[in-house]
Amino acid sequence: MPMFLTVYLSNNDQHFTEVPVTPETLCRDVVELCKEPGEMDCHLAEVWRGSERAVGDGERMLDVLQRWGQHRSEVRFFLRHNRASSRESGGSRSSEPKRNGVKGPPDRRMENGVGTPRMDMTLAELQEMAARQQQQIEAQQQLLASKEQRLRYLKQQEQRQQQQASEQEKLQRLRENIENQESRLKKVRALKGQVEQKRLSNGKLVEEIEQMNSLFQQKQRSLFWLPLRWKS
Repeated sequence: MPMFLTVYLSNNDQHFTEVPVTPETLCRDVVELCKEPGEMDCHLAEVWRGSERAVGDGERMLDVLQRWGQHRSEVRFFLRHNRASSRESGGSRSSEPKRNGVKGPPDRRMENGVGTPRMDMTLAELQEMAARQQQQIEAQQQLLASKEQRLRYLKQQEQRQQQQASEQEKLQRLRENIENQESRLKKVRALKGQVEQKRLSNGKLVEEIEQMNSLFQQKQRSLFWLPLRWKS
Protein backbone atom coordinates (compact mmCIF):
# COMPACT_ATOMS: atom_id res chain seq x y z
CA MET A 1 0.00 0.00 0.00
CA PRO A 2 1.70 3.25 -1.09
CA MET A 3 1.89 6.32 1.06
CA PHE A 4 0.63 9.66 -0.25
CA LEU A 5 2.85 12.69 -0.73
CA THR A 6 1.25 16.14 -0.54
CA VAL A 7 2.53 18.41 -3.31
CA TYR A 8 1.55 22.09 -3.33
CA LEU A 9 0.96 23.30 -6.88
CA SER A 10 1.39 26.95 -5.89
CA ASN A 11 2.05 29.06 -2.80
CA ASN A 12 -1.64 28.78 -1.93
CA ASP A 13 -2.14 26.18 0.81
CA GLN A 14 -5.52 25.27 -0.69
CA HIS A 15 -3.99 24.39 -4.08
CA PHE A 16 -2.42 20.97 -3.64
CA THR A 17 -2.67 17.35 -4.73
CA GLU A 18 -1.78 14.01 -3.20
CA VAL A 19 0.51 11.64 -5.11
CA PRO A 20 0.94 7.96 -4.21
CA VAL A 21 4.57 7.10 -3.52
CA THR A 22 6.14 3.63 -3.62
CA PRO A 23 9.76 2.61 -3.00
CA GLU A 24 10.32 2.81 -6.78
CA THR A 25 8.75 6.25 -7.29
CA LEU A 26 11.20 8.83 -8.61
CA CYS A 27 10.97 12.58 -8.41
CA ARG A 28 10.30 12.80 -12.16
CA ASP A 29 7.29 10.49 -11.68
CA VAL A 30 5.82 12.87 -9.10
CA VAL A 31 6.42 15.85 -11.39
CA GLU A 32 4.74 14.04 -14.29
CA LEU A 33 1.65 13.39 -12.16
CA CYS A 34 1.43 16.98 -10.90
CA LYS A 35 2.24 19.14 -13.91
CA GLU A 36 -0.20 20.19 -16.60
CA PRO A 37 -0.24 18.23 -19.89
CA GLY A 38 2.43 19.57 -22.22
CA GLU A 39 4.12 21.62 -19.50
CA MET A 40 7.90 21.20 -19.56
CA ASP A 41 9.78 23.56 -17.24
CA CYS A 42 8.76 22.10 -13.88
CA HIS A 43 10.67 20.69 -10.96
CA LEU A 44 9.94 19.55 -7.42
CA ALA A 45 11.30 21.63 -4.55
CA GLU A 46 11.51 20.69 -0.88
CA VAL A 47 11.07 23.59 1.54
CA TRP A 48 12.03 23.50 5.21
CA ARG A 49 12.09 26.55 7.48
CA GLY A 50 12.58 28.96 4.60
CA SER A 51 15.30 26.87 2.95
CA GLU A 52 14.51 25.45 -0.49
CA ARG A 53 16.23 22.75 -2.52
CA ALA A 54 15.38 21.41 -5.97
CA VAL A 55 14.90 17.65 -5.82
CA GLY A 56 16.76 15.80 -8.54
CA ASP A 57 14.70 13.99 -11.17
CA GLY A 58 16.31 10.64 -10.36
CA GLU A 59 15.94 10.79 -6.58
CA ARG A 60 13.64 8.25 -4.97
CA MET A 61 10.99 10.09 -3.00
CA LEU A 62 10.94 7.64 -0.09
CA ASP A 63 14.70 8.12 0.32
CA VAL A 64 14.19 11.89 0.29
CA LEU A 65 11.54 11.62 3.01
CA GLN A 66 13.55 9.20 5.14
CA ARG A 67 16.57 11.52 5.11
CA TRP A 68 14.56 14.13 6.99
CA GLY A 69 13.92 11.78 9.91
CA GLN A 70 12.00 13.45 12.73
CA HIS A 71 11.74 16.70 10.74
CA ARG A 72 9.79 14.94 8.00
CA SER A 73 6.46 16.51 9.01
CA GLU A 74 7.97 20.01 8.72
CA VAL A 75 9.01 19.59 5.08
CA ARG A 76 6.76 20.76 2.28
CA PHE A 77 7.06 19.92 -1.40
CA PHE A 78 6.19 22.47 -4.07
CA LEU A 79 5.87 22.11 -7.82
CA ARG A 80 7.91 24.94 -9.29
CA HIS A 81 7.09 26.03 -12.81
CA ASN A 82 10.50 27.46 -13.74
CA ARG A 83 13.53 25.21 -14.09
CA ALA A 84 16.16 25.63 -11.38
CA SER A 85 19.67 26.36 -12.57
CA SER A 86 21.19 23.72 -10.30
CA ARG A 87 18.44 21.16 -10.66
CA GLU A 88 20.61 18.36 -11.94
CA SER A 89 23.12 18.76 -9.09
CA GLY A 90 20.65 17.43 -6.49
CA GLY A 91 19.80 14.05 -7.96
CA SER A 92 21.22 10.96 -9.49
CA ARG A 93 20.94 12.46 -12.99
CA SER A 94 24.05 14.59 -12.51
CA SER A 95 25.39 13.04 -15.67
CA GLU A 96 23.65 11.58 -18.69
CA PRO A 97 23.92 7.82 -19.30
CA LYS A 98 26.97 6.78 -21.23
CA ARG A 99 27.40 4.00 -23.72
CA ASN A 100 30.89 2.76 -24.68
CA GLY A 101 32.43 5.65 -22.73
CA VAL A 102 30.64 8.28 -24.83
CA LYS A 103 28.20 10.68 -23.21
CA GLY A 104 24.72 10.41 -24.66
CA PRO A 105 22.85 13.33 -26.19
CA PRO A 106 21.72 15.83 -23.53
CA ASP A 107 18.31 16.48 -25.06
CA ARG A 108 15.68 14.19 -26.49
CA ARG A 109 13.39 14.97 -29.36
CA MET A 110 10.05 16.32 -28.15
CA GLU A 111 6.71 15.59 -29.77
CA ASN A 112 3.67 17.46 -28.42
CA GLY A 113 5.61 18.24 -25.26
CA VAL A 114 6.41 14.55 -24.54
CA GLY A 115 9.91 13.13 -24.76
CA THR A 116 10.31 10.18 -27.13
CA PRO A 117 12.70 7.33 -26.28
CA ARG A 118 16.03 7.05 -28.09
CA MET A 119 16.18 4.51 -30.86
CA ASP A 120 19.44 3.07 -29.48
CA MET A 121 18.10 2.25 -26.00
CA THR A 122 19.09 -1.14 -24.63
CA LEU A 123 16.58 -3.80 -23.66
CA ALA A 124 17.30 -3.18 -19.97
CA GLU A 125 16.58 0.53 -20.38
CA LEU A 126 13.36 -0.22 -22.24
CA GLN A 127 12.29 -2.66 -19.54
CA GLU A 128 13.12 -0.13 -16.83
CA MET A 129 11.13 2.56 -18.63
CA ALA A 130 8.19 0.19 -19.13
CA ALA A 131 8.28 -0.81 -15.45
CA ARG A 132 8.37 2.83 -14.39
CA GLN A 133 5.45 3.67 -16.66
CA GLN A 134 3.53 0.70 -15.28
CA GLN A 135 4.20 1.96 -11.76
CA GLN A 136 2.96 5.39 -12.76
CA ILE A 137 -0.22 3.85 -14.19
CA GLU A 138 -0.78 1.83 -11.02
CA ALA A 139 -0.10 4.89 -8.87
CA GLN A 140 -2.59 6.92 -10.90
CA GLN A 141 -5.16 4.14 -10.58
CA GLN A 142 -4.63 4.02 -6.82
CA LEU A 143 -4.92 7.80 -6.62
CA LEU A 144 -8.12 7.67 -8.67
CA ALA A 145 -9.54 4.92 -6.45
CA SER A 146 -8.65 6.96 -3.37
CA LYS A 147 -10.35 10.05 -4.79
CA GLU A 148 -13.43 8.02 -5.73
CA GLN A 149 -13.58 6.62 -2.21
CA ARG A 150 -13.25 10.15 -0.83
CA LEU A 151 -16.01 11.33 -3.16
CA ARG A 152 -18.32 8.52 -2.03
CA TYR A 153 -17.61 9.43 1.59
CA LEU A 154 -18.42 13.10 0.93
CA LYS A 155 -21.65 12.13 -0.84
CA GLN A 156 -22.65 9.96 2.11
CA GLN A 157 -21.89 12.83 4.48
CA GLU A 158 -23.97 15.17 2.32
CA GLN A 159 -26.89 12.73 2.31
CA ARG A 160 -26.67 12.37 6.09
CA GLN A 161 -26.63 16.14 6.52
CA GLN A 162 -29.64 16.50 4.24
CA GLN A 163 -31.45 13.76 6.17
CA GLN A 164 -30.61 15.42 9.48
CA ALA A 165 -31.80 18.78 8.13
CA SER A 166 -35.07 17.18 7.00
CA GLU A 167 -35.54 15.53 10.39
CA GLN A 168 -34.80 18.80 12.17
CA GLU A 169 -37.33 20.58 9.96
CA LYS A 170 -39.98 17.95 10.78
CA LEU A 171 -39.15 18.25 14.48
CA GLN A 172 -39.47 22.03 14.28
CA ARG A 173 -42.89 21.74 12.64
CA LEU A 174 -43.96 19.24 15.32
CA ARG A 175 -42.85 21.64 18.05
CA GLU A 176 -44.79 24.47 16.42
CA ASN A 177 -47.92 22.28 16.24
CA ILE A 178 -47.56 21.34 19.91
CA GLU A 179 -47.14 24.99 20.89
CA ASN A 180 -50.23 25.95 18.87
CA GLN A 181 -52.28 23.19 20.49
CA GLU A 182 -51.11 24.24 23.97
CA SER A 183 -52.06 27.84 23.20
CA ARG A 184 -55.53 26.75 22.05
CA LEU A 185 -55.94 24.56 25.13
CA LYS A 186 -55.10 27.52 27.37
CA LYS A 187 -57.73 29.62 25.62
CA VAL A 188 -60.35 26.85 26.00
CA ARG A 189 -59.53 26.49 29.69
CA ALA A 190 -59.80 30.25 30.15
CA LEU A 191 -63.22 30.29 28.44
CA LYS A 192 -64.35 27.32 30.51
CA GLY A 193 -63.34 29.16 33.68
CA GLN A 194 -65.28 32.23 32.60
CA VAL A 195 -68.39 30.12 31.86
CA GLU A 196 -68.13 28.39 35.24
CA GLN A 197 -67.75 31.72 36.98
CA LYS A 198 -70.83 33.10 35.22
CA ARG A 199 -72.78 29.95 36.09
CA LEU A 200 -71.92 30.36 39.76
CA SER A 201 -72.80 34.04 39.60
CA ASN A 202 -76.15 33.23 37.95
CA GLY A 203 -76.83 30.57 40.60
CA LYS A 204 -76.32 33.10 43.37
CA LEU A 205 -78.57 35.57 41.56
CA VAL A 206 -81.33 32.95 41.25
CA GLU A 207 -80.97 32.11 44.94
CA GLU A 208 -81.27 35.79 45.87
CA ILE A 209 -84.37 36.15 43.66
CA GLU A 210 -85.98 33.12 45.31
CA GLN A 211 -85.22 34.54 48.73
CA MET A 212 -86.79 37.86 47.74
CA ASN A 213 -89.88 36.07 46.36
CA SER A 214 -90.23 34.11 49.59
CA LEU A 215 -89.90 37.29 51.62
CA PHE A 216 -92.44 39.03 49.41
CA GLN A 217 -94.94 36.20 49.85
CA GLN A 218 -94.48 36.34 53.62
CA LYS A 219 -95.19 40.05 53.54
CA GLN A 220 -98.30 39.45 51.47
CA ARG A 221 -99.63 36.87 53.95
CA SER A 222 -98.91 39.18 56.83
CA LEU A 223 -100.84 41.98 55.17
CA PHE A 224 -103.74 39.60 54.40
CA TRP A 225 -104.19 38.49 58.02
CA LEU A 226 -103.81 41.95 59.51
CA PRO A 227 -107.44 43.23 58.72
CA LEU A 228 -108.95 40.03 60.08
CA ARG A 229 -107.28 40.58 63.38
CA TRP A 230 -108.63 44.13 63.58
CA LYS A 231 -112.19 42.91 62.97
CA SER A 232 -112.01 40.29 65.62
